[in-house]
Amino acid sequence: MRSQAHVPPLPVPLVGRTNHDFVQKSVTSRLPSILRDLVARHESVKEAPKAKIEALALELEQQRHHIVPLDGSDGGPDWRFYMENRAGMNAMDVEWFFLENYVYRLVLSWLEFFEDEDAPDPFAAQKEDALRHALQSMVSPVDHAKDGTGFRELVLGSLWGNQVDLSFSSGKMTDADAEDREVVVDDIAACWTTIFEPLISDASVEPRIIIILDNCGAELVNDLILVDFLLCLMPGLSVTLHAKAHPVFVSDATIPDVETHIRRMAENEKLEAVGKRLQEAEAGGRVQTFAHDFYTSPLPFWQVPAGLQSMYGDAILTITKGDANYRRLIGDRFWPSSLPFTNFMQYWGPGSLLTVRTCKSPAIIGVSPERLAHGFSSSDWTCNGKNGVVSFRRGDNVLVEGTSAM
Repeated sequence: MRSQAHVPPLPVPLVGRTNHDFVQKSVTSRLPSILRDLVARHESVKEAPKAKIEALALELEQQRHHIVPLDGSDGGPDWRFYMENRAGMNAMDVEWFFLENYVYRLVLSWLEFFEDEDAPDPFAAQKEDALRHALQSMVSPVDHAKDGTGFRELVLGSLWGNQVDLSFSSGKMTDADAEDREVVVDDIAACWTTIFEPLISDASVEPRIIIILDNCGAELVNDLILVDFLLCLMPGLSVTLHAKAHPVFVSDATIPDVETHIRRMAENEKLEAVGKRLQEAEAGGRVQTFAHDFYTSPLPFWQVPAGLQSMYGDAILTITKGDANYRRLIGDRFWPSSLPFTNFMQYWGPGSLLTVRTCKSPAIIGVSPERLAHGFSSSDWTCNGKNGVVSFRRGDNVLVEGTSAM
């Protein structure tokens, strides 16, 4: 990132106690439900961690949990830097984004996840349900037009796949709701004409795209179909899929989850061709997977480590998927909804950025004043999962006629 100096003065963050009913319900109802579901699904959980998880659920529900210090002594990420003055604070008074990531980090520590390299993913059963449901309900991929129309269809599939989010539904499998859906910010065409049209017209270039993944199941399957489309369209293209370093938000994808999805797609009658092409692309180095602890930290993207910053700068485009990555982009704060996305994202650096998000939390930017003036059918339009944003920011390293991609 260029520097935090490029970020506007920070407004208040979302916290549990005071500034939004949805956030308060998330802390006192949704998180406890996720924790209790985890214990109920895993009879093998030892009594000591089981008691701690059940106590944590009750404390969150009753608004009396106080933040416990976390370091790296359990083999997991060292959270001492993130704690700052938060240790000992009531969970209702810390930033919501901090709290959610903290809860998953704390529970994994109690389950001794980081101490055993063969420790099972505590959310494996939910992820399997999501993947199986996605494969069963998936129609055979159509032969999408090799142009902006096909790109749009697949980006929308990736967008609405994000509706099926197990942390949003308290760990319970639900179908995507197609009723009353709207893309309130739609920069898909701008991304296509700026990034992909020049690349298609110059077969000599070998650009790289990064996709920062979100959920397993329908979303990841649709993401991988989009990857296959782009690889077939541009023989010189390579894609790096950035996954979570450890389980978080119930259904967020880790590297093993990505491998499982590709394998299961290759074994599925409807998606066999796509899955096998992705396996070949992996073997040839055109599809790679990568994980970093930053994606399970409470930090905003303007505090990204230098190594990741360099990766984003070298990519012709970075695509961030889902609500949590969007919240990380804008620091999960109450910015004006009409704040222009391109202006705000000046901190991103030289690479272009596309964010694809189904709205499931209050914070949002980049909505035109005209669209805001028109109003929405529901007062909770930023949180009900029925509205999407696809926001694009053009970087400095886009391919133009007479130049070569990075």
